[in-house]
Amino acid sequence: MFVSKNINFMVVMAKKASILVVALSFAVAIQLFLAPRAHATTYNLSPSPAPGECNLNDAIDAINNQAVTGGCGAGTSSNTINFGSGTHNLSSPHSITFDGDLSINGVSATSSILDGNGLPGFGFNPSSGNYTLTMTNLTLQNFTDSDTGTLLFSGKGSISLDHLLIHDNTCIA
Repeated sequence: MFVSKNINFMVVMAKKASILVVALSFAVAIQLFLAPRAHATTYNLSPSPAPGECNLNDAIDAINNQAVTGGCGAGTSSNTINFGSGTHNLSSPHSITFDGDLSINGVSATSSILDGNGLPGFGFNPSSGNYTLTMTNLTLQNFTDSDTGTLLFSGKGSISLDHLLIHDNTCIA
């Protein structure tokens, strides 16, 4: 009789433990489902944005500061800049500092043009070695390097360049 009570007690405890494990597993699954997820930020830029629309310089600032800037949403760890057809002009020296994924896309290398307007110091500067930079279908022209690194790719990470035209740039040593 004493052995039977111990076995029954152990069976009841095992069932309670199984129910507890199932309940905890369910709670963890709900937390994972409801947890905030990092999302990608996409900037669709036209060469001549209307007042209040996201423009190139504000998009760069939004990525660098991970904050809303002008008409552009806050940057995240995964950003995409899509250039429409036409010439997109930098109006002040900027570098894009990012950590994560950055994709920069044009419509085609001959129709989407990023023009540096002779401004020094434009570059892509990953803040750590954990990044992926992808550039596709663009012309990069009229950049000047004075010692800060035009189109500088620094750090360790993954870089993919596809269908780029790079011309009329100046390096001053």
